[in-house]
Amino acid sequence: MGLVAVRVDLRVGELVPVVLDELGGELVRLARLDDQFERLISLLENATDRAVEEARLAVRRGDDGDPRSVLGRLDAAKPLSGVELDVGAARGAIEPLADELGLSIEECALGIVRVANAEMVRALRVMTVERGLDPRAFTLLAFGGAGPLHAAEMADELGIRRILIPPASGVLSALGLAAADRRTQVQRTLMLRGEELTDDALADAIEQLRPAGERLELACDMRYRGQAHELTVRDPRSADELRAAFADLHEERYGYRDDDSGIELVTLRVTGVDPGPRVELRADHAELSLFVPEGWQREQTEHGVVVSRA
Repeated sequence: MGLVAVRVDLRVGELVPVVLDELGGELVRLARLDDQFERLISLLENATDRAVEEARLAVRRGDDGDPRSVLGRLDAAKPLSGVELDVGAARGAIEPLADELGLSIEECALGIVRVANAEMVRALRVMTVERGLDPRAFTLLAFGGAGPLHAAEMADELGIRRILIPPASGVLSALGLAAADRRTQVQRTLMLRGEELTDDALADAIEQLRPAGERLELACDMRYRGQAHELTVRDPRSADELRAAFADLHEERYGYRDDDSGIELVTLRVTGVDPGPRVELRADHAELSLFVPEGWQREQTEHGVVVSRA
């Protein structure tokens, strides 16, 4: 059934908190019980022209048994980079597993998708629930080749009511690489404690590390004395502000602060940033591979496609 790449990140902003959900490529291999998956992976890792063409042929034949095409969530009439899906071949790839389980092909395909969704929801729970954050307060940002095909069902599992699919969502990672700010980062372990952590000491360390760049960004890895892990405080303007920000962040993350313990600045990172090129996004949202289940509605906005609970 192919390959999956999952990236989960969390952004808590002042206006709209967002969970980022990137599901690229194909799904996890669940429908194939032979060595087909390993063969395709080998082909893609050694992506010569011949290997790429062989992988295209495998998709065209339906060797990956993509359940989304069986369920009609991938439109066989829309070519994927010039590759036309063969739904009949995909059904044939899933049929042996369906027979083994005593299910119809459609029931088996739906089960495969549900298992894959459950694995990806688990990753989202790690970034939200296990950090004490309520996912219902967030918007799910779905991108990558397959993200919009799974986002609504995953949002249902987490109680999220709003999904944003940005323009050019299928190539958003590549776009980010091309248009991102150019960054040069330098870091140093300082281990400044107690009275050693002063405005002058902080300014001297920043000046010694200062890289080229139109603007500077600071990141300070902080901890209470005796701890083995750090929390990162960004862009402090003074040593006192750094201490206060760390205590607030520690209380937010772990539920308490310890004003009687010494605070240590373990590592300072200084990043020089030059703005990346400005790009204008142009995307045909009619071509978006998107699954909108019953109870959800789709709306086109200036920021992309919004899918929300009806």
